[in-house]
Amino acid sequence: MKLGISLYPGLDADRAKSLLLLQKAAALGYSRVFSSLHIPESNAASLREDALYLFAYAESLGLDVIADISPLTLKILDIPELTPARLKQLHITTARFDYGIGTETIAAFSREMKVQLNASTARSVELHALLKAEADFSRIDGQHNFYPRPHTGLSSETVQRQNALLHRHDIPAGVFAASQTGRRGPLYAGLPTMESLRGIAPCDAAPILTAIGCDSLIIGDSNPTLAELEALADPETLAKADARYSRKALPPKKEWQPDAPLPLHIHVLSEAPYIKSLLSQSYTNRPDPAADVIRAKESRDTAKDVTIVPERNENKLIIEMPKEYAAVFAGPQHLANGKKSSLLPVGTVLLDNNSYGRYKGELQILTAPQPMDPRSNVIAQVKKEDVPLLSLISAEIPFRFEIG
Repeated sequence: MKLGISLYPGLDADRAKSLLLLQKAAALGYSRVFSSLHIPESNAASLREDALYLFAYAESLGLDVIADISPLTLKILDIPELTPARLKQLHITTARFDYGIGTETIAAFSREMKVQLNASTARSVELHALLKAEADFSRIDGQHNFYPRPHTGLSSETVQRQNALLHRHDIPAGVFAASQTGRRGPLYAGLPTMESLRGIAPCDAAPILTAIGCDSLIIGDSNPTLAELEALADPETLAKADARYSRKALPPKKEWQPDAPLPLHIHVLSEAPYIKSLLSQSYTNRPDPAADVIRAKESRDTAKDVTIVPERNENKLIIEMPKEYAAVFAGPQHLANGKKSSLLPVGTVLLDNNSYGRYKGELQILTAPQPMDPRSNVIAQVKKEDVPLLSLISAEIPFRFEIG
């Protein structure tokens, strides 16, 4: 199993600490370093300078330098065009293409350098298009997304099915695990691919991930301790992981596709002036569906100009809802600050408020109970009779709300 670490120039300002991390990882046998060149919180002024310095040093250590590439990369790195030659000058050895880059471009890059696909959103049609475009599959691998916001990570089944899809085309699949000792901002909640492994140390996650077909593992957070690095690279850990390794060739899952957005009848619980307008839109679940929530992929853009102040409406789920909702309302849960909170039930509709930073405006429907987070407003509840319909809203399924 290949191992990797992550660095984020312009976000992790301590260059000396980053250099030491690279040295330690290389000495322990890590072979990859991942970085993203379009993180909104990055300091653009220092990103390019730090990236050039750190990538050059990583390459000198023999590490494969993987960089997340998007059209925004041109502006951030101040380069006139996106070409393999330009990226190689920046000491990037693998270009990970996420969004906004066409199939023909990816295929052309693969003929000159290593490229990486987004394993979480890859589809058969995309892979066949790469074949048609004469991509060099010997230079292609896949790497899943990581998910900074709690409850948005993938399920084990999604990871396993996506891995199986890539394996059918002889493409290796990589995954992220969360550091438990040095988490990256701005949320500091870990950067895992799989939601159920958010609180699991990378060395303990490795056997689980290899069992569902992951070929490589990168620690997504950029400040792991030496002990954490050593535990993951321990030969016994890797032997244990390899022993559980199996490419379970799950068949392709035939998704149900409605002719029109699936209607969900809801009770509105917020009186904010913008709520009914937001709830009157049609939305689509993301192509990388979360394990615990349905994420409306259009909602952040729809609400980008709206000021969403925090509000506490969770009590209305019991006060204003029919009595049967109290039965699915677990709790109370004791929080770190000594206060109590109840678990929000399946079907709760949340809207991330301004306190959630870049996630402001994200609309979610819970598919598993979760504690109340003051950074998310409870705005509605799917009616009991429609809750079973939530299981139909898988990747890229459109839905809309019926108020009343």
